[in-house]
Amino acid sequence: MGFDRVLFIEASKGIQLEELRKQIVERLNLESSAGKEGIFNVLKISNFVLLLDNIWEEVDLIDLGIPHPYSDDNSTKQYKHKVIFTTRSEDVCAKMGAGENTIKVECLESDEAWDLFKDNVNLAVIESDEKLKRNSMAGDGEVWWFATCSESGW
Repeated sequence: MGFDRVLFIEASKGIQLEELRKQIVERLNLESSAGKEGIFNVLKISNFVLLLDNIWEEVDLIDLGIPHPYSDDNSTKQYKHKVIFTTRSEDVCAKMGAGENTIKVECLESDEAWDLFKDNVNLAVIESDEKLKRNSMAGDGEVWWFATCSESGW
């Protein structure tokens, strides 16, 4: 059993809950007036994975309209509900209830990143753009955290 819906939502620094809802409503092709309840009603009877990218603070998923994956509501038991998020903060992972379901991802060294890039991009494209070549070699050493829901929380 796969996912009926895969929602990729960009959650940049300072984004408001209402803007996240708006993105979800658009991805679900709902009326623009649909809010938390509209999102919930569609997702509760769907196999879905929600990918929240680049969150900077805790996101209240219930207030967003996302059905809790371990709800006691028997009408949703037959469906798969998964939430995955990325953040730069281990603290956000803890606040979101990720528990042990986190993966720390550190940036590659510049030469490793360049090698990976070259392995996956047409060399002619790289060689045709000097700025691309310079930019792709720069690394900023950031650390990212990936997390998934845990049974004790999200």
